[in-house]
Amino acid sequence: MVWKWQRKDTFLFLTILFLTFFLRLLFLGDRPLHHDESLHGAYSLYYFSNSLTGFYKYDPLLHGPLLYHIVPWFYWIFGISKFSLRLPAVIFSTTLLFIPYLLKRYLTRNHFYLFLLFLALGPTFTYWSRFLRHDNFVFSCFVLGLFALKIKEPFLKSSIMALAFSLHLSAKENFYIHVLFLVAYLLFEYSIVREDSLLIELTRWFKRNIFAAALGLLLFGLISTHYYSAGFVYSKGIEDLMTGKAFRYWFEQHQRERIAGPFSFPFLINSFYEAWWVPFLIFHYFSFYKKYKNLLTRSFIPSLVMATLIFMNSKLGLLSSVENFCQNILKIKIPLDYFLFFLFLPHGVSGTYIFIKRKQRYLAISHFLFFASLFTYSFLGEKVPWLALYPALFGIIYFMLSVKGKYTKLILLLLLLTGYQSYLVNIKFPSSPKNLLTQVHTSVEFEEEVLKIQRQLRLKKANALIRYDSIWPTTWYLYNKQGFHYASHLTPSNKYDYILTNTYDNQMNQNLKSEYIKEVIPLRSWWLPNYEDLTFKNALIYFLTKEPWGKVGHQNIALWKRITLPKENTDK
Repeated sequence: MVWKWQRKDTFLFLTILFLTFFLRLLFLGDRPLHHDESLHGAYSLYYFSNSLTGFYKYDPLLHGPLLYHIVPWFYWIFGISKFSLRLPAVIFSTTLLFIPYLLKRYLTRNHFYLFLLFLALGPTFTYWSRFLRHDNFVFSCFVLGLFALKIKEPFLKSSIMALAFSLHLSAKENFYIHVLFLVAYLLFEYSIVREDSLLIELTRWFKRNIFAAALGLLLFGLISTHYYSAGFVYSKGIEDLMTGKAFRYWFEQHQRERIAGPFSFPFLINSFYEAWWVPFLIFHYFSFYKKYKNLLTRSFIPSLVMATLIFMNSKLGLLSSVENFCQNILKIKIPLDYFLFFLFLPHGVSGTYIFIKRKQRYLAISHFLFFASLFTYSFLGEKVPWLALYPALFGIIYFMLSVKGKYTKLILLLLLLTGYQSYLVNIKFPSSPKNLLTQVHTSVEFEEEVLKIQRQLRLKKANALIRYDSIWPTTWYLYNKQGFHYASHLTPSNKYDYILTNTYDNQMNQNLKSEYIKEVIPLRSWWLPNYEDLTFKNALIYFLTKEPWGKVGHQNIALWKRITLPKENTDK
């Protein structure tokens, strides 16, 4: 039975929503600007500074244009600062808390609030909600799409759904992945239940509401092309969208594996941070095959045997062609990968099949999305921690829908561990290289030096040359300041008071010794785990303390200061 929403629920929901938003605003501008944030912030700044020429020219590396159209509004309202730059991430990511509300008919009251708190306190959700990334806009599109499904009026439904799809396409290229998920589920369900399938329901809806559907398609096209063309002034943006520039670029990146990692990378990221992740998967597999014993021999055991045989082949070196296929095509790299690859894929299919046959569509869809996203984002060649958010989001949805009213005390314990993890990640180690999420985060020392240079340039008492790796994130801090120059090839002269460059920049080392003082400061630090050394003990220690089992890497920068610099004015 669906529980009745009462006035006290409205009050509690809005209170949690407000507190979540407020807590994410605290110290929002304190963390140094990450390399990626500085790129997003600077390209938004170009548009803000000159909307006629500074608009974003679509580049798949920097993803869709939506972010670069939204952030300038926050610069205009709140001024140019790290706080205003990150504020859109806070606002759009907080919309995730509406997912439990939109799915409340499938939840008990207790599990509704537990679900809400997992999204509010989740360490990875919280961390990335305070980080300017395109994914926060994608999540809002998911929420908007769920909201559209609740609407009965055809024209309003199609308009809001078109808005959700077009904004997603304008935000990030994983739009195509998620559309593929949708198409795959529709076809799979249709192959099983035919006339009772969602595909047939959608076809009938389109036939009954042809004009509403046409309006939705028109709005989708107009909104998407508006953003890609910067308001219909940059026609090449539409050309790049229509000719599949994103496909070519990301296919190449998948082959290159620019940021490499094992197939199990998203699984490990979520295991290191989300307290519910491993307990849920263990519970899910155990309870699923306990209930559906026939699938144990038809699906799970054959998959496990295949994974074991292929893993043993890799150790014994019997069939090199099989091992090459696993490593180069399937992206399998460490022992854990073999078992996850051959267990996730068939289980995702068999579980979805069972729920469709039992006419539990909400479980079928959530199960499918969880395992499809987990498998797909594991398979993609570029391994970055923010992509683990997608299986984490679909996973917590499926988790809360599948357990329903069960195990409330255990889930409450996992929620407490989630809060502890969030403290470690977002308060104790927000920009530490020990925190795997930081992914080469800018050092506090570097930002302090750049802020000193920024003050001098603003007061027109100095000028600066920025070269090589220090260009980002420095450009965001110094852009439009008189006296700011950047180039990787420009020959310096004594007109520059500050020069930021690489420590091995021999040209600077030879030419600047007599007039400048050289300081070496850290630019970035990182921890890239050696996954071959991964053990259960290492993983547990990292989960509880965030102490890595390997060495932390560093990149230093040379800061050359003129000996006769004017005395620094510290007025802000």
